[in-house]
Amino acid sequence: EDEDEDEDENAGNTHDRVKVQYPKGSTYNIRRVNLIPILQKQNVVIVVPETTDYRRLCIVHTLAQDNFIEIGSDLGKTIGQVVARNTLGIDKSRTSVDIAQRDYPYLHFIQADMLLKSKEDWQNFILSQFNSNSTTDTDTDTDTDLVVGVDINGNRELEAVRECVKRVLDWWSPRLVVVKSRSLFQELNK
Repeated sequence: EDEDEDEDENAGNTHDRVKVQYPKGSTYNIRRVNLIPILQKQNVVIVVPETTDYRRLCIVHTLAQDNFIEIGSDLGKTIGQVVARNTLGIDKSRTSVDIAQRDYPYLHFIQADMLLKSKEDWQNFILSQFNSNSTTDTDTDTDTDLVVGVDINGNRELEAVRECVKRVLDWWSPRLVVVKSRSLFQELNK
């Protein structure tokens, strides 16, 4: 009961909150403890340790006019909630891709390993997917309106996560990369 009273007292404390504006324009006074630091500024990369934070960031920070690629899309639960001009889920498991395609038939999923294809193969494939699936009459600018989610840590070592993020940044120059990786998060916070 005392703990609830402490929470109620802190809820009204404006020093414990920061006013944030979301990409879609709405604002909210959020508790500082719920803010997630951005750990790199050149191409914005947000690294989080938990799936719930990863999904929330992908959903909130992808705009309707963006293109969204999820590497490690698994069963499609994150990409299925993202609203974007074009979406593409990539997973190395055929079973996961089949389940995701069944559960989200209006989205596109492919079985592939980000670390096994060349830059040229990926560039050509992504451009062909986004241009053929685009709902607008203009060409898709994958350098300025691309958000990439990376959630491969469940079955990859830290070096593979690093290499995947490096390839995404070097090859596609997205405006935002959201990475779910406990080990990378811990390493960056040392």
